[in-house]
Amino acid sequence: MTALMRAVTHAGGSLPSIAIVAVVLLAAHRPIRAGRAAMARDALLLLAPLVAGVTADALKEVVRRPRPPGRALIEASGWGFPSSHAARSAATAVVVIGVLTAYQHSLVRRRAVAALAVLFAGLVGWSRVYLHVHYLSDIVAGWLVGIAVAGVVLSARRWAIRRAHRDAMSDQPGPGMTDQSEAPDAIR
Repeated sequence: MTALMRAVTHAGGSLPSIAIVAVVLLAAHRPIRAGRAAMARDALLLLAPLVAGVTADALKEVVRRPRPPGRALIEASGWGFPSSHAARSAATAVVVIGVLTAYQHSLVRRRAVAALAVLFAGLVGWSRVYLHVHYLSDIVAGWLVGIAVAGVVLSARRWAIRRAHRDAMSDQPGPGMTDQSEAPDAIR
């Protein structure tokens, strides 16, 4: 069981979390052949796990709460609260669910992958407690950090999509006009 928990905890690291988001983005864009602009906006989502981990690390320096006493089953250094692994895994789960909401039309697939994403975050959090490197409260706080960071990143993506749509609409000529040069100044 310890070997499995070590593997799960490593899945909550920076590179695996970013890789999961990248794979989901590539899978989401492949069937719809999204343009470069859409892919660039969605590339922002790769930052969510990274920023969640960095935010949790910064909070650790503020809170400075030690890890649980006793023998840990995996090497861990630094402060314990909040868990960076939990933050990254929660951010990854929220981004995966956000991407699915935008690109997956099958309700059954959305629910299945959302359940897997939540299970991923839950298992990463549990592995950190099992390996005696975090208290449960460290995990819950990490999940909250990850959810918050992913929410901000998804909101930024949504804003970028709306702005691109607004800009595309403002570049089109008004009714009865053949090109933008005929549009009144108020429309341009």
